[in-house]
Amino acid sequence: MPRLIVCLVLMLGAAPLHAASGPFLSLGNTDFVVLISFILFIAAMIRFRAPHFVGKLLDNQIAGIRERIEGAEALQDEARTLLAELEGRQSEATAHAETI
Repeated sequence: MPRLIVCLVLMLGAAPLHAASGPFLSLGNTDFVVLISFILFIAAMIRFRAPHFVGKLLDNQIAGIRERIEGAEALQDEARTLLAELEGRQSEATAHAETI
């Protein structure tokens, strides 16, 4: 809660807020309306647990990427095995061709 108060004080003391004419605490002042809208937006994000939701989505993406990497590693191991087998066959065929 103290962090929120500090943030609000810093926002209210910001220089661009003094650029608009007229009293600051009126709905005719666009800076005040934007400040209130921003505070409501941040409160809604916190209320509906948006950071938790975004974190959950990112964790799912990370899990999907890990699965793809593991699948790629398995394919790479299989390709290496096949390459070794084919090289062995090639050396056998070369030896057989030399004997012929």
